Amino acid sequence: MEYVKTSDTIISQLEEEIEVFKHASKQGLPGGHGKSLQSTNKENENLQHNVENAEYRIEELQASYDRLHKQHLIVKQNLDTSNRESEDLKTRLSQVAGAKLVAGNSCIADLGDKYRPTKIAEMFSELYDTEWTDAVDKLMSLKKDWSEDLAVRHLFIVLQVCYKTCSELAKRQLDSICKKLFLDIPSEQMTEQLDRHITEVKQIRDARKGLARDMSQFLIGEIFGYDQFKKECKKYKELDQELLFHIRNTEFTEKCVMICWLMVVQDPEMFIDDDMSPGERFNKDIYREYTQSGTKIAFSVWPALYLKKGGPLLSKGVVQVAN
Repeated sequence: MEYVKTSDTIISQLEEEIEVFKHASKQGLPGGHGKSLQSTNKENENLQHNVENAEYRIEELQASYDRLHKQHLIVKQNLDTSNRESEDLKTRLSQVAGAKLVAGNSCIADLGDKYRPTKIAEMFSELYDTEWTDAVDKLMSLKKDWSEDLAVRHLFIVLQVCYKTCSELAKRQLDSICKKLFLDIPSEQMTEQLDRHITEVKQIRDARKGLARDMSQFLIGEIFGYDQFKKECKKYKELDQELLFHIRNTEFTEKCVMICWLMVVQDPEMFIDDDMSPGERFNKDIYREYTQSGTKIAFSVWPALYLKKGGPLLSKGVVQVAN
């Protein structure tokens, strides 16, 4: 930077000196009144000599000016390039630092994300208040030999199975993408690469979140056919296939799949409680009572929702209790 300032000063001085010599070289001959011809000729020769010297000096100065000006432009261009590279490096370092800070850190929320965890928690609560209630009413209106408790339990099971299936699919999806990016290198090498490319991995996760709503629409029609879904269903011995069929064709199931997929593509993924065991003590800090009061859990109606596994509670669950 100091070199550029010095060059600017020298160039300005050269420009002034060039103008002085140009002015001097253009001066006319002095008047000849009162002088001899010999004296006049001598003055003309001296003046001509001075003009030639001035023109030569102008050429020298012009050459020096051109050389310095060219050097000045090169230095300035190099300085601009260095400044751009410095800014690019700062930006890159900032992105890496930001990615490291945000990656897996659910405490930092992107307020521009319409599907951030707090918004998903609101959708989850609305699902229980609206679509869940409508589904219970619809199932009871079929006048089958099902109790309301059985219908409620099956809706809980569908939610649990959807969530666990989505969670497993999301893990496989991210693992598959990373493997393809690194050409199926051994897992220990891939882990090392993922640690080195935190910013790029975050971009993959962000892209997946951006596609989540559309992806969930595909899952709505396919999730019941996945082996993982069938595997999870087998864990519930009381499952009634006819009741499950009718639940499948409700708006509750559609919205359930969408919300569950939005949950599992968060970083880290959101978490819902597993089925509570009958006889466990009722914890009013985590659950609300369903239709009656008591101190012991009879069965789970709606799971509690957490920001992440072991993280803060976002939405209370609902349980049927008894004494």
